[in-house]
Amino acid sequence: MNFGDENPVISAMKNAKDDLAGAVSGRFSPADWDKILVEAQSRLKKRMQDLPENEAWAEVMREFRRESYWGYVPNYKPPRPEGGRAIGITLIWLTFQTMTVSKVALLWASQRFERADSDFDKWLFFALLLLIPGNAAFFVWRHRRYPIEESDRAV
Repeated sequence: MNFGDENPVISAMKNAKDDLAGAVSGRFSPADWDKILVEAQSRLKKRMQDLPENEAWAEVMREFRRESYWGYVPNYKPPRPEGGRAIGITLIWLTFQTMTVSKVALLWASQRFERADSDFDKWLFFALLLLIPGNAAFFVWRHRRYPIEESDRAV
C-alpha cells in the first residue's frame, strides 16, 4: 500500500471522533456522532480547497469547539445494559445483614430458646438459624444470570 495515494479527506477522518471529542465534557449520542462526522467531513472538504490537509483539519477542530460543537449537546447517557444491577451493593448489604442483623436476631432467639419451653421459641430459633444460609442462597439464585466478562473468567 502506498501512503501517498490515500485520499487526504479519508486519512484526516480516520481519527476524527477522537480528535473532536478531545476537549468535550460529556458524550454525544451515536446518532449525533454520525451527523457530526458528516459535518466535519463536509467542512474539511471546503477547507482543503484553500489550506493543506493538516491545517484544514486543525481549523475544522477549532470551529467545532468555537461554535459550541455545531449545536450538538453532549448530554447523552447510554442505557444501562440488561442485568446491570449493582451486584456489589447487594453483596455489601447481604454481608452487613449476615454479620450484624442476623447475628443479633440469632443471639436474641437463642436466649429465648434456652430460657423457654414453648415450641414457638424453638421454631423461631431454627428459622433464624436457617436465615443466614438462606440469604446467601437467595443472593446466588437471584444473580444466577449475571453477565460475566470474558476477562473475569477463570483460566
